[in-house]
Amino acid sequence: MRAETYGPLPGGMIQPASLSPLAHRGDLSLWRVIMREYHEELLGAPEATGDTGTEVDYGRPPYSLLDAALDDGSLRMGCFGMALEPLHLAVCVLTVAVFEARTFDTVFAEAVEENDEGSVISGRRADGAVVGLPFTEASVADLPADRMSSPAAGLLRLALRHQEMLLAPPGGTPG
Repeated sequence: MRAETYGPLPGGMIQPASLSPLAHRGDLSLWRVIMREYHEELLGAPEATGDTGTEVDYGRPPYSLLDAALDDGSLRMGCFGMALEPLHLAVCVLTVAVFEARTFDTVFAEAVEENDEGSVISGRRADGAVVGLPFTEASVADLPADRMSSPAAGLLRLALRHQEMLLAPPGGTPG
């Protein structure tokens, strides 16, 4: 993929975080990959590329906070399927996360503007906290379409189309 390609977070490869045999058993979970990517991309942690012996402690923040949020419903995850990124022949899992604002603010209180992969496009409140972009047709249309990966563009269109369902209360029906 060329430089300055836009895409929603998190985005990464499904791989173990370390060379440890325990990591191969414990890390190859879509949820754990998503948590590691949030840690890397929004909190600036080093890339877990699977080429070291360092295992991830999923009992510590931010992993424990994300697990708790998933358990209590203040974070909901969805998956729209899979897509092929034609420029580098990678399969992308099209996931969507819906955070309650307080949960997002707690987990990502120390969010970064830059990470190992590039810039995080977001805003900042007066208190310095990261705020996401509004998820509207207009804000998605403002993204540079010529720099958006095709799976990312498809995911954003699907999420916009199904926004009412994604934002429905847990166990509820769209309003």
